[in-house]
Amino acid sequence: MGPDGYAQEMTNEEYTYASVLGPLGFVDADNPLGLNGSFYPFDVTLKLLEKVWTPGPSDRDCTVMRVYATGEYLGNEQQIVYSMCVPYDHNYDMSSLAKGTGAPFVAGVELLLSGLCAETGILGPGYVGKNADYMQFIRNSLQKQRFSYIKRVIKL
Repeated sequence: MGPDGYAQEMTNEEYTYASVLGPLGFVDADNPLGLNGSFYPFDVTLKLLEKVWTPGPSDRDCTVMRVYATGEYLGNEQQIVYSMCVPYDHNYDMSSLAKGTGAPFVAGVELLLSGLCAETGILGPGYVGKNADYMQFIRNSLQKQRFSYIKRVIKL
């Protein structure tokens, strides 16, 4: 909202559903409305948007992700950028979101089943990522699943 209480003009970069629906109260989950506070605007908005945001049987999706990591390596400051685009998988009739979350999960399970990783307990991504052998195993597993990414190293 602008200082005068009216919606301000936004550029294309700033225009998102949340930037419009939020200030209007459509995603308010804290203040009930209706007779005796019988519903929340968020619940109504969710129900209405579900119809248009739920993919149909013939819809195809694509998931795009970019990860930035900045730090020092061998005394040099650098940034590593991983970019990936996971398209809908026509061979398996699998959404990009299912493949994008399922493939890394399968790689992690394969790592544990291989015996290469004998540790027990909670092994978060940061822990697994510090071990070069684990990471190479996971990269190989993802490659077998036709899951690809581009790695770019930028010296700072």
